[in-house]
Amino acid sequence: MSGRLALGVLLAGAGTLWLLAALDVLELGFRTWIGIVLIGIGCAIVLTPGRHRLLVVAGVVLVLVGLPAVLLEENVFEGGIGESVETPRSSADLEPFRHGIGKLTVDLTDEGLPLDGASIEASLGIGELVVLVPSSTDVTLDAHVGAGNLEALGETKNGIDVSLERISGTAGTQELTLELDLGIGNARVEIR
Repeated sequence: MSGRLALGVLLAGAGTLWLLAALDVLELGFRTWIGIVLIGIGCAIVLTPGRHRLLVVAGVVLVLVGLPAVLLEENVFEGGIGESVETPRSSADLEPFRHGIGKLTVDLTDEGLPLDGASIEASLGIGELVVLVPSSTDVTLDAHVGAGNLEALGETKNGIDVSLERISGTAGTQELTLELDLGIGNARVEIR
């Protein structure tokens, strides 16, 4: 593909997205536009014919830098890096759980933890998000994964922009609402 053709495709794609956003068909934020532009420029560089290894590497880097801006929520990188295990012991400990990159486990199985009527938020940028829920609890789930896998309440979904809204349907003694958000990776809700 020639550089001119790649630039033409990039401009036509950006124009189409701008038109859809102007007609309120799509809602694109500033970060998303930056990600789209970086991905487009990276693809145009990579697709330019010739032996330009350094340019190809630069194009691939631009694509990789642009992907998180398109796929992830703005606040998804709050928190640390590595493995984090959160084990709340009281209702005061049920604040939003946020982690940047790695594995976040939220263990809600403590016997003395009052979950009835609680709403729990957990978010992770990149990695694995695991939430452990006691078997005596009914769960209302609202989960979103930008790219990856989602396994919860007997259902498995994978791909890009995966969402699952579901109620567990058990005859539990407590009712809990889970709001989960994962940028890239695997999310899992386990009933124990």
